[in-house]
Amino acid sequence: MVSSSEISARLAEAEVLLRAADQQRSEAAAADRRYALKLCKNVSVGVEDRRKADIALTVAKQIFFYSTDLFDAVEPSALAVGYARLSGESDLLRHALMVQAVLLTDLGNVADAFVALEEGLGLAEAAAEDFRGRAIAWINFGKACYTAYYYADALTAYEQGKAYCDQAGLRDDGAVALQNIALCCLELNRHERGLAAIREAINLMGEPVTPTQHFARVFAEATFVRLLLADGGRHVEARERLVFAKRSAERGASVRAELAVAGIEGLLQVYTGSADLGREIVLAHLERARAVPSTIRTALLTAVQALEHAGDAATALSYHREFALLVKRQLREKVLQYTRRQLLAIQDPDRAVGSHAIEAHAAALRARYVNEGPQTAGAAENFLLSQAMMGEAEWDSAGTHVFRVGELVRRLAQAYGLDESTCDAFARSARLHDIGMTAVPRSLKIKSGAFSLEEWSVVEKHCDDGAELIGHCALPYRDFAEAVARHHHECFDGSGYPDGLRGSAIPLSARMTALADLFDVTTHDSRHAPALSVDAALTLIEQRSGSQFDPELAKLFVGVVNDLRAQHGEAHLDEILSIDARESAMSRIRARIRR
Repeated sequence: MVSSSEISARLAEAEVLLRAADQQRSEAAAADRRYALKLCKNVSVGVEDRRKADIALTVAKQIFFYSTDLFDAVEPSALAVGYARLSGESDLLRHALMVQAVLLTDLGNVADAFVALEEGLGLAEAAAEDFRGRAIAWINFGKACYTAYYYADALTAYEQGKAYCDQAGLRDDGAVALQNIALCCLELNRHERGLAAIREAINLMGEPVTPTQHFARVFAEATFVRLLLADGGRHVEARERLVFAKRSAERGASVRAELAVAGIEGLLQVYTGSADLGREIVLAHLERARAVPSTIRTALLTAVQALEHAGDAATALSYHREFALLVKRQLREKVLQYTRRQLLAIQDPDRAVGSHAIEAHAAALRARYVNEGPQTAGAAENFLLSQAMMGEAEWDSAGTHVFRVGELVRRLAQAYGLDESTCDAFARSARLHDIGMTAVPRSLKIKSGAFSLEEWSVVEKHCDDGAELIGHCALPYRDFAEAVARHHHECFDGSGYPDGLRGSAIPLSARMTALADLFDVTTHDSRHAPALSVDAALTLIEQRSGSQFDPELAKLFVGVVNDLRAQHGEAHLDEILSIDARESAMSRIRARIRR
């Protein structure tokens, strides 16, 4: 039996280690954080839970800020939530949930981030006049929506967060909300609203003094310049803002800040007619950014924007390709991390949930971070689903297309006579059919005109990219999902891509998904065409039976859709097919944002 004094001494040692490790990036500091967490985990459940939650939170935050591998923060953030829940202190639990949500958002697992955010917001709203808690929750909702490319929802969430910042007197957090409002407006082409927001943000920030303040000011000014350039080329004011950005970059002595300034300076030169000089600056900025991994994505997109504006489409396309390869590599690394942690957790369940210390919450935590079967949406599956939704966000702002396609495939598989386990695997696989689109640059996805042959080659690779990504993941239905991602654009007569397969050589799951995908895409408005009626879409499928689609499956699919609308009515088809989407935390919060 460990005495209370011994327990207190252990936790005190952990706290001392973490104070010494603060702001340190060394391996010794990382080892101290791991040992501090181990000390915390070895204390029995129900003992010093508040203190253990604080320790786990500190470990998670330090890893977030000072480590190169954010995945190392997953366990301590989950532990912090578990300990905070056991402590019974709702304010502590809300804070732990927000930390976990920010981490999951940065790891690309937006689906799980929304689960944590929903609970955290509920706790803040349950506390009388907890305006700060509500402000932080809404700002984090905005970040999650922005990460998922749901810019309109992100804008609304940030505006709600700013309103609560005003009520709570949170000047700094209000400035953060305003900067992000400006970024959303830049993406949504609401330039005047964005300019008003960034001006107000800079006023709230005041004159920068510390390196951190100078760093923040540089990025605010960079957003300011981009908005001015987008708003009809307000070049004189853009030059004035560039001066402020340069001054803060020099005083802040940050490589990232200097790179941000170089990027907007190159853009400004291109937009003001000095294309050769601007091109030189932007490409030099890109070469420097290659040595700073966290800046390379922005540098590539800046290069593409500058080169396209300068009329150098061929070079811009080469950087489009590099961007796609970069995104694919980053996604693959995340999938491998999730898979490695799943395998470790299966071999050693205590590692997944942080030992016996939170036994009361072990099952829930393990379900979130370990795939135990086809009915369990583990972190890896939720990450992939988040990426699939993000890949289609430009033309599916509601985020329900993947769910409707999945449900249509489920019902078609049932009509075909497959067992329920296979039907479920097919449905889950179909949701991931376009996950490879995540690696396609946004500028190509929102292009209104026809693609050039070179641009089409970039888009077409989404099949191979999606299959490769899924192939690295330990999903229980991986083979089906990989086949769907690779072959859903094959045609029954062999005229499709990427492999030109024909007939039954095309995997059954992919043949089914092709039908569901075309039906859902054509019955909803898109950038390229207005929605068809259900009858018109079914007629199109019948016309392409034998060429694009398997004739047997096409006939069966038409019957499935007709049965659905006979049973529920045509007006309710979307409601029936997207029921799984509506039951997710992401959909509930986004629906609330839109009210």
